[in-house]
Amino acid sequence: MADRIRLTELLKKYLKPYSQKDLAKYLTCSPSQVSRVLNAERNLDNTFLEKFICFVNNGDIRRLSPEEVKELYKSAGIEISNERFKRLCELADSSSSFSGDHASDPAKTPSFYVPYLNNPDFVGRDKELAELHKILTNKPKSESTRLAPVGLTGMGGIGKTQLAVVYAHKQKLFWTGGVFWINAANRLIEEFGKLADAFDLIGHTELTSTPLSLEKASKRALDYLDKDNTLVIVDNLEDPSLLNAPIAFHIILLNLKCQILFTTKRRNLPESWQSLKVDILSEESAIHLLTHGRSVSQDITFAKQISATLGYLPLALKLASSYLIKYKQVTLEHYHKELIKAGAIATVDNTSLSENDLPTRHTAAVKATLETQWKNVDKDDTKKIFIAAGIFPEASLIPSYRLGLLTGLSIRVLNNDRIDKTSNALSDLYDLSLVEKLDNRLHSK
Repeated sequence: MADRIRLTELLKKYLKPYSQKDLAKYLTCSPSQVSRVLNAERNLDNTFLEKFICFVNNGDIRRLSPEEVKELYKSAGIEISNERFKRLCELADSSSSFSGDHASDPAKTPSFYVPYLNNPDFVGRDKELAELHKILTNKPKSESTRLAPVGLTGMGGIGKTQLAVVYAHKQKLFWTGGVFWINAANRLIEEFGKLADAFDLIGHTELTSTPLSLEKASKRALDYLDKDNTLVIVDNLEDPSLLNAPIAFHIILLNLKCQILFTTKRRNLPESWQSLKVDILSEESAIHLLTHGRSVSQDITFAKQISATLGYLPLALKLASSYLIKYKQVTLEHYHKELIKAGAIATVDNTSLSENDLPTRHTAAVKATLETQWKNVDKDDTKKIFIAAGIFPEASLIPSYRLGLLTGLSIRVLNNDRIDKTSNALSDLYDLSLVEKLDNRLHSK
């Protein structure tokens, strides 16, 4: 059972010497939302607590000990698995490796506007992370030459977004002007308008849905980003030419001083731009991701066959891993057979894989893993939520309350109290890696 009084005391204690505004920026939410949680006026969920812990540990002022983390969860009345607790502590330890001039001064800590937590299951991309940092920090020879945008290219589900997320967390103190995340699945002018609102660049009374005020808000955000040593990450960019198109008051993103990193499925980029192709995982990394939390010494042959059958593709492997963690009674041999029945293309090793085959294999692999997951979703509420999430465009950030209203799982009763069965349904989907939690929103995969 939650102890709200003790929880509030702990949160306020660990938040020092930061401000609620600092935390709100990190969580990409409003200061008033943070205030309501800190004053026990709003329930605290696992996502908020994880982000809070990462915020404190990444600040380089102090580190929360395992005992302090446990007390936070106990006071919040939230259960955490041993495996997840271990991962959370590992992230705290890794954050101590960050270095920078502002590490010990919270007032000078660079702004960090990224909606995703650091990924504890991220494996096999050390070489790409190093190469990406080298490309992004390769300054032009002439001061008059603008920075070339850098694209992470590759098919959907290959891990472009996760690579950008991990890079952002790993190097956030390097970019002293800040790191800012834009979701290009939405209109760019709307995304920059949200950024302006998050950083109080425009008064709330000014920001309305009218085109003029939205353009004004976006301009202020773009002006704010027009500075050196600043990284803007534009995720899910279907058409890279939009980077060279006016966004607000004829301002073009490529003309700003900030460095731009974007993710796209497009391969053909302008010659003057730089790119890094994100490829499939190595067999070793794929097996590590697949068998996370499970001993496979006797099933290594089937682990190799599943990894190859799924094309060493991170998205399919993560879905499979989550399934195997949730249903520990399922053997790797049985799961491999289920994948083949569901339409995955059988492969013994990576010698039979070719780049031209990957899109077909990827589609079959993801379809097969999703079908296997779906068979084991036995709650009607969970199915309703997943179907409703599928209505939204790919990579959309969906408010959970909107899903509750769409499915009728969140209703008002007498005295304006609300019965909300959305959270339990979302937790089921989260356990299977079918959605990601982002503060009070849902990221549909």
